Amino acid sequence: MNVNIIREIDYEAKCYKDVKMKLRNLSMSENRKSQIYHRKTKTKSAQIEFDLDVMFSYMVFDITGLTVTDEGKKVIEIKTGQDILDNPGLNDLYNELVPVLIDMEARVDSKN
Repeated sequence: MNVNIIREIDYEAKCYKDVKMKLRNLSMSENRKSQIYHRKTKTKSAQIEFDLDVMFSYMVFDITGLTVTDEGKKVIEIKTGQDILDNPGLNDLYNELVPVLIDMEARVDSKN
């Protein structure tokens, strides 16, 4: 049996013109670190909680065309997912990427 996978994809931001990045799927070890499982209880069904900081640091890389300039005119080039997390003012990009990262799947349907 062969499993076809996609390791990474090219992604163009919708909220910022000309911002491009590469997103990569998580390995099993990284996936385990990014998800917290809550067991089923008498009153709640089982739930998965995502650690978005872990997901951004592993999955978002090679960002081009994005800088942040602060009040002191210091320009910071945003190159990685960790850079998105570490700098204010990028809420639109963060909110755009959250559902994309959560929905990413490495396996490719063999029927396609």
